[in-house]
Amino acid sequence: MLAKIAAVFRASFRGCTTHVLSAYLGSAFRVCSPASLAWAAPVQQTFSDWLVTCNNQNFCVTRNVGLHYGLVMTLSRSAGAATDASLRIELGGVGNPVAALAPIGPRLLLDGKPLALVDKRWQVADKLLKTGDSATIDAFLQQVQEGQVISLVDGLQTISLQGLKAALLFIDSRQKRGRQRKRRGLAKAKSRRSASAGAGAAHGGESRRIAIAAEPR
Repeated sequence: MLAKIAAVFRASFRGCTTHVLSAYLGSAFRVCSPASLAWAAPVQQTFSDWLVTCNNQNFCVTRNVGLHYGLVMTLSRSAGAATDASLRIELGGVGNPVAALAPIGPRLLLDGKPLALVDKRWQVADKLLKTGDSATIDAFLQQVQEGQVISLVDGLQTISLQGLKAALLFIDSRQKRGRQRKRRGLAKAKSRRSASAGAGAAHGGESRRIAIAAEPR
């Protein structure tokens, strides 16, 4: 491939030195490389008690860190319009005294108050709650991101929420998700306007038909 490119450029740059031509070709190849166009640099960043890791294709994972005593929440989310997302809350750790007790789902607290998970798209096991439904994940994050801590009844286990909102904003920015939300919002608004205009036209047509029928013959 480079040989063909070189032949084209030699024809266009007759009289240039070999050194100048080689430097130009090397620069052009780097700019046109698919990897440089499609991939971003991997990144890892901490926001208070939350760690975010994104790979070079902007698949991002965030989880709580620090003194959680085995209660961990993990969110993973892909970039792009077709979002592949997963959220897990799990209890682990060797010798955990509450691991053999009741399932963790009914015992979760948000800032000391019961954290109800009413959506049926949660998969519930004794020590694990998870869902891959994007709408359920978004609703849950909206519910908890302004809070302080998720904890367990009768346990030391905690998920600090300090830094969660900043971590989510970082992922949104990394994956350019704000632009996607704006486009979806504009599309929904346009759809609502079209539906409203259609309903108005139908109502106007019905009114005209009634008026015509009421006219004396």
